[in-house]
Amino acid sequence: MLRELERARLLDYDLIKNYVRLPVASQRQTIEWAHRRGIRASSHYLHPAITLGVDGMEHVGATNRLGYSQTVSRNGISYQDVISLFTAAGMPMTPTLFYSYALYATDSSLFTDRRVRALYPPWEYAKLAAAVALAKTADADGATAALRGWTATVTAILRGGGRIVAGTDSPIDNFGVSLHTNLRAMVHPGGLTPAEALRTATSQAADYLAVPDLGRITPGALADLTVLDGNPLDRIEDAANVRLIMLGGVPHSVDDLVSYVPPTPPTTAAAPTAVPAHPSQAAFWWHTEDFVKHAALCCSAPH
Repeated sequence: MLRELERARLLDYDLIKNYVRLPVASQRQTIEWAHRRGIRASSHYLHPAITLGVDGMEHVGATNRLGYSQTVSRNGISYQDVISLFTAAGMPMTPTLFYSYALYATDSSLFTDRRVRALYPPWEYAKLAAAVALAKTADADGATAALRGWTATVTAILRGGGRIVAGTDSPIDNFGVSLHTNLRAMVHPGGLTPAEALRTATSQAADYLAVPDLGRITPGALADLTVLDGNPLDRIEDAANVRLIMLGGVPHSVDDLVSYVPPTPPTTAAAPTAVPAHPSQAAFWWHTEDFVKHAALCCSAPH
């Protein structure tokens, strides 16, 4: 681990994330090492990481190796103790709303967007097609219910005085478009206003990263702007209707961006299949069928 931290120093990391397999003592060591160098540290866990001084948490609820540290139930519900810890500490959460793919069931315009078709490599476009197909053809009640619970947690934290920083966990989620599905889900079904949702991806994100010249339009800030058709303060979906961008004060049209790349043809993905077993997985106990079944019980497991 010390070699990894030395690499982080040499590469001038802005943020260090403690993953789920890192023991608690090592998380403490990593957080203290980062803070001595003015680097922020985040974790998959709310507790015990919050007691170690971590600066933020990734995911409303994701991979977890500590049975006592679940922040949401399997149907996406967070209880008041979780909400209170976030609001009292002011520690940001990056929600990574994976279940926002369920929104493709009623609106798949991001999938057919010419920018996506031009700029996605074929394998990424096929992955996005699979997500759209899943939303349109599978029973999405479970995903929709979980998304409703996750976004309710986001809204409760933000409205309670906590901080939310938009993020998607790409490349596990789809590049680019997943940020828009995350923002849309925060509004519907989450209940945030479009302005509240947009700030999680602009000024609040910049504040968390301590880069005040990003994420806002103000004298002295970087002239990195997006010009849209429509008003995303009224309709959050309009945030994707980009006419042109300005990078460092230099305008670039969407036509300039995509004209030199041949579009990826539309495709219909096959139904998702189970990941085949592989000998390399044998050493990892959390891949076994018994563990997966037990994990699915989560908070409702019998004691």
